[in-house]
Amino acid sequence: GPTRESIAVEKSGVFRAGRPAICADPEPPVTIAQEAKRLGSRLLQSGRDYRVRRDPGDTWTLSRRSGELTGLPLPALAGDVQLHNAGACLMALESLARSLPVDAAQIHRGLRQVQLIGRFQRWRRHPGAPEVLLDVAHNPHAAQRLSLTLTQHPVPGRTLAVFAM
Repeated sequence: GPTRESIAVEKSGVFRAGRPAICADPEPPVTIAQEAKRLGSRLLQSGRDYRVRRDPGDTWTLSRRSGELTGLPLPALAGDVQLHNAGACLMALESLARSLPVDAAQIHRGLRQVQLIGRFQRWRRHPGAPEVLLDVAHNPHAAQRLSLTLTQHPVPGRTLAVFAM
């Protein structure tokens, strides 16, 4: 959608009645809370029900009502937004703990090894070929995040951008 509100309407379409709904945005459009309430879903929102904090070095902490998870490895995905996404993921795992138990070692391994095709994906046709960065930044907000991530993770040489829609 063209606005955060219209995107929120689409994203809240995955909420299910009586099931937790998790939102990584600390300031989401009002539609998110309205839809969760309408469905009777317990909304777990970043900044209110849980928080992520980057620690010194290469670790981070997830603080939530049930306590803190400390010493978590940074997600393998590039970009500051991925820390917030990882926090939401861990809240989803906590919500599913009865039916899908995941231990600390599995969480650490998942954070270190996560890959998502098309999200700041580094690719080479063959060794020695120029590196290509692929990202599916599909709206203005995502393009801004991609620009910030490129600034934080500079690549040597000339940078060319290809945009298609």
